[in-house]
Amino acid sequence: MLAEPEYRRLNIQEMKNPRSGRGADKAGAYLLASRVASNVVDIGGYFEFEHFITGYGLIGDSKLTGYISSNIFDVSDSKVTHSLTLNKDNDIQFGGVTQIIDVSRFYCSMAGAQTVNWEESTLFFDLDNKPCPAVSTEVRVNDTAPFSWKLKLSDGIKPGEYTIDFYFTYFNGEKWQCSKDSVRFKVRSFFERNSAQISYFGLTATALGLLMAGAKFFIR
Repeated sequence: MLAEPEYRRLNIQEMKNPRSGRGADKAGAYLLASRVASNVVDIGGYFEFEHFITGYGLIGDSKLTGYISSNIFDVSDSKVTHSLTLNKDNDIQFGGVTQIIDVSRFYCSMAGAQTVNWEESTLFFDLDNKPCPAVSTEVRVNDTAPFSWKLKLSDGIKPGEYTIDFYFTYFNGEKWQCSKDSVRFKVRSFFERNSAQISYFGLTATALGLLMAGAKFFIR
């Protein structure tokens, strides 16, 4: 796998427009994408993943909505970080807002950076000068993703496979568009969590059984 480029010293104040690549002024097309480090989680553990938004072209107002069940997660200890901010070196990064998950749904209306040259604020700006540039929401900027999730599994969750649905809605300069991204994870059962120990004890019991059977044979 190729290493992800590092985007750190971003001087957006010098940019005349947030997006200047080929077709930047045409109707945009964007999709929500997720990256999961591990989709296998234990009861009481944390399910962590990141969201990115990839695409290009015009994009206006946008929002991200997700429905998080309180039966699956401990919403009092579940959070997401998002929105642009400046770090201690005065560089742009994500994670300006830490939002505790609501029991009914997650909702974020996306606002971003704005310079004196830009007509409005936006999260979506070029990171290079290629014909189809990378945009800020499809990579980690200063080691921060646009959306970083850390969801605490409820102690009462049952083992099995689960899905969380997220919806990204935006105006592409001509009409409203909406895309869906489903994040899946599996909660391990007691036997799956302890399979190595169970296998060891099973082999040990089998070996002891064979030894006892052999001993009885020789005693006869």
